[in-house]
Amino acid sequence: MGAKLKVPPPDSMGRPSFAAVVGSVDSMTCRYVSACRLEMTGQDTIPNLESMTRQILVDHINFKKIKEKKSDAQAKPRVSPV
Repeated sequence: MGAKLKVPPPDSMGRPSFAAVVGSVDSMTCRYVSACRLEMTGQDTIPNLESMTRQILVDHINFKKIKEKKSDAQAKPRVSPV
């Protein structure tokens, strides 16, 4: 999983920032989905990071259950330490 926030230059008033989160959905980490948002906050953080991350995790679980025919326990994402 990864996230990026692209902020416009300081002199561009009223222009939004572009936030994106990407994550793999399959067991081989070859298929990816993304969540993208326009942010008008003017901050250097992603305000909707939690909901965007939740969307990626739901897509991951659904892909594993539907496409890979995994059980509920097998479909849960594995979290590796940083």
